[in-house]
Amino acid sequence: MTTGAFEQQFAAMAAEYHATLPAKLAELDVLWHAVREGGSPESLDQLRRALHTIAGTAGTFGLRAVTDCARAAESFLDPYCDSGDSLKPGDLAVFGGLLEAVRKSALPPEK
Repeated sequence: MTTGAFEQQFAAMAAEYHATLPAKLAELDVLWHAVREGGSPESLDQLRRALHTIAGTAGTFGLRAVTDCARAAESFLDPYCDSGDSLKPGDLAVFGGLLEAVRKSALPPEK
């Protein structure tokens, strides 16, 4: 594969990732709603995995801030997922702010 062909393929993959990001964020919202409504430890783990996936891929496609915010949110959930504990009310508020930072970091820059 030539450099030009690789660059074209990568640009197409990046465009596809950017196009699917709103759906990924919507999935986070659904999972977050389930957790807030008293979801099981499995729902919290699903939320952490979804954040892990975003953290691992966003930077590849030029969204370093999304990666950083998703990684911070994922790290916040780690002790809860590892112990099986639920988020307490104050922790719910903190995590909600971290999730909002993920959303905001994914917005296109203002012109």
